[in-house]
Amino acid sequence: MESSDPLSSKRFSDTVNRILLRVACTEGHEDSTGHNRALDAGPLTLPELSELSLLCASLNDTRGQKNAGFASVEVDQLLGLLEVLDRHINNAVAIDFFREALENLRGEDGHKEALDQWLRKTGSLKIQVVKSGLDAASIVLSIASSPGVDPRALNGDSIEGAITLARLHLNKHLIPTLNRTGHLTPMKDISTSSPTKKRRRSAGEDDYVLPPINDLSNVYRYLLSTVNAEEVLLERLEQIVHTIPLDDQQILMLTSGLLPALEINCNSNSANNSSEGQRLQLCMISIVTAAFRRYPAHRDTILEDIYPILLRLPTGKRSLRSYPLRYSSFSSATALQELNKAVVGSIILKRQAPNHIQVFTALLLSMVQACVKRPVYLIAEKGTQLQDNGFVSGFTEAKKIIESFIDNLVKRCGRTKDGGVEFRPVLTNLTEDLLMVLLIPEFPAAASFLDSLMRRLLVDLNAASSFTPSKTPGPESTFLTVASDCLGKIFAVEARILAIQCARPLEVKHPSVLPESDVSISCYCDCKEQRDVLIIGCQSCRDYFHGCCVGVSEVPDEWTCDYCRLGNIQRRERLKQQQCGLDEYIDELYAVSHAFQATLSHRLGVVKMEDAIKFWMAHWVGNLHQKWNLSGEKASPRRLIHELLEFWDNPGPSGEGATEEGSVRLVLYMAAKSSILTSWFRPQLQFVLKLMSDPGSQTLRKLSLKAIEKAIEGDPNQMRIKAIQSSVILRLADDSISVREAALSLIGSYVSQSPSLANSYHQALLKCLEDTGVSVRKRAVKIFESILSVHPSCKGGATALSAMLKRAIDPKEEDSVRDLINELFSALWFDDSQKLLSVTTWTPDVSNTPVLQDSPFVSVPNVASVRGVVTPTPPVAQKSNLQLMTKPYMVAVQMMEVVRSAGSGEMLEHLLDNMGQKDVEKASKDTVKEHLSKVTASLFELLLSIEEEMSKKGLRNGKDLVATLETIAVLTKTSPQSVCDKIETVLPYLKGDNGAAKEDEPAILAATCDIIHRLACALGESFVSRLSTKCVSEDLKQISFRFGPSAFRSAIRAFSSLASYNEGSFSSPLFQLAKKFYTYLIKRASINDFEQESQSTKGGVHRALTVLGIICQYRVDPNADATFWDEEVSAGLDIAFVPDEELSWTNALQACYRLFSAFLKKKDVSTQCVALRALGGIFVSQPRLLLQLDSEGQIQSLMADSAAIPLQLEALSCWCNILEIEEERVDGGSARVKMESDESLSLAKRISGDQDGDATLFGGVLTNHAGRLFDLTRSKESSIRFAVLKVIGILLRQGLVNPNEAIPYLFAMQGDTENSEIRSLSFEYLSIEGEKRPDTLRRCICAGVKHAWEFQRLVSSDKKHASAIIFTQEGKKTIIQCVFSRVFKECIASSRKQRQGFLRNLISLFKLSSAPPHDKTLACSSNLLPLSFASQILAHLEYTTAEDPLFIIHQISSTVAFQGTVTLDRMTKLLREVGLGSADEYDDNLQDLDQLEKAGLTRFPSRTKEAGALSLPHFQMNEFVDLCSKGIALSLLLRLKAFLRQVYNLSSSRCLEYDPNNADREADKTTIKMEISTPFDSSIQTVVDKAGRPDKDALIRHYAGFRKLMREENSMDDEIVDATREDDSTTW
Repeated sequence: MESSDPLSSKRFSDTVNRILLRVACTEGHEDSTGHNRALDAGPLTLPELSELSLLCASLNDTRGQKNAGFASVEVDQLLGLLEVLDRHINNAVAIDFFREALENLRGEDGHKEALDQWLRKTGSLKIQVVKSGLDAASIVLSIASSPGVDPRALNGDSIEGAITLARLHLNKHLIPTLNRTGHLTPMKDISTSSPTKKRRRSAGEDDYVLPPINDLSNVYRYLLSTVNAEEVLLERLEQIVHTIPLDDQQILMLTSGLLPALEINCNSNSANNSSEGQRLQLCMISIVTAAFRRYPAHRDTILEDIYPILLRLPTGKRSLRSYPLRYSSFSSATALQELNKAVVGSIILKRQAPNHIQVFTALLLSMVQACVKRPVYLIAEKGTQLQDNGFVSGFTEAKKIIESFIDNLVKRCGRTKDGGVEFRPVLTNLTEDLLMVLLIPEFPAAASFLDSLMRRLLVDLNAASSFTPSKTPGPESTFLTVASDCLGKIFAVEARILAIQCARPLEVKHPSVLPESDVSISCYCDCKEQRDVLIIGCQSCRDYFHGCCVGVSEVPDEWTCDYCRLGNIQRRERLKQQQCGLDEYIDELYAVSHAFQATLSHRLGVVKMEDAIKFWMAHWVGNLHQKWNLSGEKASPRRLIHELLEFWDNPGPSGEGATEEGSVRLVLYMAAKSSILTSWFRPQLQFVLKLMSDPGSQTLRKLSLKAIEKAIEGDPNQMRIKAIQSSVILRLADDSISVREAALSLIGSYVSQSPSLANSYHQALLKCLEDTGVSVRKRAVKIFESILSVHPSCKGGATALSAMLKRAIDPKEEDSVRDLINELFSALWFDDSQKLLSVTTWTPDVSNTPVLQDSPFVSVPNVASVRGVVTPTPPVAQKSNLQLMTKPYMVAVQMMEVVRSAGSGEMLEHLLDNMGQKDVEKASKDTVKEHLSKVTASLFELLLSIEEEMSKKGLRNGKDLVATLETIAVLTKTSPQSVCDKIETVLPYLKGDNGAAKEDEPAILAATCDIIHRLACALGESFVSRLSTKCVSEDLKQISFRFGPSAFRSAIRAFSSLASYNEGSFSSPLFQLAKKFYTYLIKRASINDFEQESQSTKGGVHRALTVLGIICQYRVDPNADATFWDEEVSAGLDIAFVPDEELSWTNALQACYRLFSAFLKKKDVSTQCVALRALGGIFVSQPRLLLQLDSEGQIQSLMADSAAIPLQLEALSCWCNILEIEEERVDGGSARVKMESDESLSLAKRISGDQDGDATLFGGVLTNHAGRLFDLTRSKESSIRFAVLKVIGILLRQGLVNPNEAIPYLFAMQGDTENSEIRSLSFEYLSIEGEKRPDTLRRCICAGVKHAWEFQRLVSSDKKHASAIIFTQEGKKTIIQCVFSRVFKECIASSRKQRQGFLRNLISLFKLSSAPPHDKTLACSSNLLPLSFASQILAHLEYTTAEDPLFIIHQISSTVAFQGTVTLDRMTKLLREVGLGSADEYDDNLQDLDQLEKAGLTRFPSRTKEAGALSLPHFQMNEFVDLCSKGIALSLLLRLKAFLRQVYNLSSSRCLEYDPNNADREADKTTIKMEISTPFDSSIQTVVDKAGRPDKDALIRHYAGFRKLMREENSMDDEIVDATREDDSTTW
């Protein structure tokens, strides 16, 4: 040790002696005037205190010298000085500045002038007392920490006094001053004081009103002048903690008193407050960290003191985070800041660079990093074995602290009471802070905190799932939301780090063998061009870089790139460790870690970096040791670790630093490859994906989706992971609407960026358009809108548009969804604002949403260098071959594809009609019409291009040709003139030689004829005259001869439309065509049996009948009236045919009717069907003719069982056709037009609106045959059932049949297990009626169940068996469904009242009549079979909440409790009469097995002695059969109850607690979804044999089984009652 300076030592001693002498003299002469005015401040004057402070400041210069500083002062002098200084400290402690100021302000009636006067006179003196006390406390601490001071001079009371002053001044004065809350100080004192006895307030006592904050501004100014002194005192306290040992009380006083500095609001209104507050907080962090490091025994206590302060932290956005992040702690500060902005800023701070965190977070990280110790290897004694090879990690204590803090914080957040809600924002803010500093080397403990938090939150989420059965209640949903939000943010940052690291890799390179002449630019910016900038080459790998990208402005003599520096490190270290066999540890990670250490070593001079570097070193060493443990064969890395720890013992700059970009890539590499957090990122995602499929928690599924969405926000390319895709697609079919909507929200953010990704989710998105949730359908529409607006020709776009059109025309669709779809089509198809469709006009907003890398519209992000910082640049959209496609042409293509996908143009026509009916301005309508005219012109261009493509490639597939023509036909209604101008392009298709496939030619002809028909109706004579010079009539005639019904029906309709305007060119040829077919039929009318004729003859007759029928429908005499056709409709008269030479338009209808009627009576069934179809055309034009046919019984005969099946089908099809045409005639307005054109009608008839009389006429006829129609629903032919179902549906829609009569039969059709189409159609009609009349379904359920049971018995081949369940196979999985599940789920389940009424009515079927039957044993047996059917329905309905099975169980218990007891009593009484049973009627008849029950256990019960009593003459067998039937019904209910309890896991207590009148129990509303693997056993044995006699074996077995079930039911009730009594007794 160096010798002390005599002059310096003498200066300390002389100064202390002089001050003490002056104090002694002053205190001996109290009456003198020297210093008496300063007695309140203390015995020392301000100059003396300043002189002592200067001596304390000079102590640093005397450190290391013997007997220097205060060590040169005598012990007695030091004790005297400490005594004097203690008086200053005690005087300062007694000051309560705010209280005195506020009392003065209140005493002067709140005048601010009085407060200012008090401050000038008294307040300034008190401030001086405080300053003196603070200076004195700093001097005391300097003396105590001065080296060489005699231990007798270390006064513990003085140190405690200094600590007390520091904490009191901070809490009483500085914190309220900095937070501007000094006016609340009295309120705090009152609230924290002990409670006092209440007293009556006097009448003159006024309430105390808090003064305004601004009135204390001068008080704050006075107190802020003491901040510097407080800061010096805190620095001396930190020195004390480092130098001398303190006792427990002193340490806890110090830490608990300084921790409230966390409450300081450093962003308050004062301009100077932030700097003072930050300085105090930094001092607090240093002191608490030092105490945390030196005193391990008090770490838990210090952490416990932090928790209550967390609830008082600043909460405002501006005041939340005030601790500045020092990017300068890293060598490349600017680059690190830009990297942190790219990783964290876009996820948490809306694209801002993180610059501040909470002071609390900085304190927490600082404390943990201070706990790391030097890793060591212990030396084992002889005969002992050390665990883990003697390795002691330096992380042990730090990990314990991290896990303890996270555990306690999460527990507090999970509380439902005691501040649980208040702690949750703390957890969220802490998570965000840790993510902000994750990449900053100053805070390496952030990764460990996040890893521990991640594991704990995953454990809590798993505990809340159904995968972990637990008896304790799970966490609140609000806590789960916070937990998943934190997880999502961590996922996002992890994914972003991994993604950026992949884009900015760091690899190890070795010297290259390329010749020096080759210049290969491999710069960080990925630019291969030799730009006009400095290019510098690496001397090792011969790669060249731009100087601005690597931070080089002048050409150096030698320069090595970052990759080669890593290679040099790896090569050097391998050579060094090769002799020891440790070269296998020197991998790429080791080389990067070595370079990272070298980078950090150059920052050792930065404050607090030493703890950070030691923390990172301990992590590196631990990884090396763990690598050896996992390998099991490599040599122990002990020697390698000892060499690394030399840096720990002797820290200092080492190695060569990397470039700015290289340093950033080092940070990225370490965060992605070495961090404990990112090392198990994939398992984290897999675990959350598992939670996403949790069947028991809707909340977890939704929150898991949100967490995955955050992860994908960090790296959108994760959307391509198959596991994520399949999991998200499964959630689109989730039971919960909110979960499905969350899944759509996730998909919608990214599918528009990539067509391939959109294709992956296309089918699932299509199903969402049919979703029951309105919000789900709306979101699906918006997603398709975003996809189609970006990729108008994407694969699957046509099917999506078709599906949306289908939703738009659905009358049950919500108006909001329909409006959204209409807006979509309006923007896509009817908005002509965008003239060209060029994909280059769309550029994704990469600032908000990250971009998928492999999108064809987005290139891979380039890297640009700005001041040496390499950052991703926004992608540039690539050009596409759609660039020159005009908007009308693209609309034409989309319309054609939609028509092709839908199979017809009906939906497109409906959309155009809706657009035309919109109430918009005339200018807008004109614009839309003009746009549609352009689209029509584009359709003709498309038509020609399709033809050209077909001719070039020799294709025969004419589907596109058909769809284009059908689209033109639809647009003919909106743009007839545009189509008329191009009609010459269409007419050649009438030739029927279009080069298309055989099956496509009729469709081409039909579409072309449809265009002509629409143009004729729209343009009239002007268009018809234009076609008169063409060969159109001949072409139409040839179609009638050459092609099938679909083509010649359209041809004849077009022919008829043209004939209405031109007699010569079209009417006459059409008549000649009709006459030719009429003559053909006349010649063959004499044939009676067409079954014996050749196929050509039959085919000709069928074609002639069909063509004439169509002509009769479309081209008739408007004056013809069939009302007086008495001879024609007389069934028994043979009427002569009209000769062909007498045929004219006037008598054509009557002549054809006679002819068709004759062919209807022919022997051949197929000919009869065609004749009936032809008659249908006459019925359409003359509906009143059906009245006369009905009166003759011909309609009834066509639907009779004696009629052939094909004829019945044709009749039903005819009825459907007539009903739909008449409905269309009335709805379309053509009936009113016809009425108004008829001058013979009186005004009264016109006013009465009799134009719809014909439309309801035939419906009224069929209403008379409703019974027969209902009977046909039970036909064994599925085609008959389907056809009659369509007829009933039309009658229901038109209001021509009673719904109460039809609904039970519709229910019965749900039991058609063999035909899904029938079930779907009947369900559609049931849902429509359910919306109109909700109560009707509930009232008709019982009749519907009976009809369904009867239907299955009649239709099924198994007469005795009827099943209410359907088995479907999905892969290897068998799905069990109830036939009424869909009706229940979509029509009834949404209403609790309807649902319970539905179930109650089903259970009421089991309440059999109590009247004893008389010889009705067969009836009793048959009544049980429907009950078996009903029990299956109750067992297998799809219940969505636990309330439904609980309600069924409650109803069963109520029914059995009454009816079961009564039935048992009656059975016992009946058997007692024949000696079977106890003679005492008051015995418990269920306690033991009775005699007959024991007989039921044998193989043949009827042969036992006990069964002989049943054969006695006076035994009432019929009554016993009736009672057994009731017992069977009740047994079914009891079996059903046990089945439901088992399937839905319902305990006895829960069933007992259920109250159907209490609709507010949340436990009963929980969503359930159970997959039933084994169907409910509803089988029963009949109680009669084949001859109708009672089956004694079956009766006895049923009797025994019923008693057994009743015994089990009673015993279960007794157990519940006993358990309830025990609980009650325990409570008491």
